[in-house]
Amino acid sequence: MDTRVETGLGRMRIGRREFIAIAAVVVALLFFAWFDGGEEPVRPIVQEIPYEGSAQ
Repeated sequence: MDTRVETGLGRMRIGRREFIAIAAVVVALLFFAWFDGGEEPVRPIVQEIPYEGSAQ
């Protein structure tokens, strides 16, 4: 299974191993970004937000 990749220098063929390696790196980066993005805890709202129809 050869996958053709369009580059600025023309067409380049990458083999199955290279394609899987690149896909694994991308998945690993997305996985790291997903879990690393939530370091700061969500802060609760300290001031009530009044809205119409609420009991005062």
